[in-house]
Amino acid sequence: ARQAFVEARRLAEEGVRLAPSSPETNHALALVLSVSGRAEKAITAARRAIDLNPNYAEAYAALGHSLIFFGDLEEGLAACQKAARNSPRDTRGNLLYDTIGHAYFMLGDYEQAIDVSKKGLHQDPSLYGALVTLAGAHAFLGCETEAKHYIDDLLRLIPRFSLRALRKNPMFIRPEHIEKLVESMRLAGLPE
Repeated sequence: ARQAFVEARRLAEEGVRLAPSSPETNHALALVLSVSGRAEKAITAARRAIDLNPNYAEAYAALGHSLIFFGDLEEGLAACQKAARNSPRDTRGNLLYDTIGHAYFMLGDYEQAIDVSKKGLHQDPSLYGALVTLAGAHAFLGCETEAKHYIDDLLRLIPRFSLRALRKNPMFIRPEHIEKLVESMRLAGLPE
């Protein structure tokens, strides 16, 4: 998987080099950087795509995703909501739900995080991030049975998922966000 990310990034960077004024190539680079944990660089690429096309819903989604993992939760939420407004029938809306769920979770609005993540999971039952948010939010609300249910679903999807794996690749940048995520998964019953 690591090699695939390296190759995807190489291709995306080549795309930007060949077509620097294309919103699509800048968005592609933002996406690759964002999902490979390079949130800060992804923010720059997403903003460039938006500068080139201010109505580009997918670029707002990539920006929101990157900002949220970088730790700018409010601004990230606003970008995601703009993406949803600009493209209400986008089939990738489940990823937006996933990202928005993470933001609400980190902001401490667990009910809202659950509501949004369930919508994403309804569209895509293998939406890993939504399962993480649902397990963590239920754990923090003291709903142990529900939290364990989502941990079981996560482990069916990714059998080797563990607290150790989560610490190694938390996606979030800020130490307090990583701590909160790990603690919620520990409470939910994710094995070490």
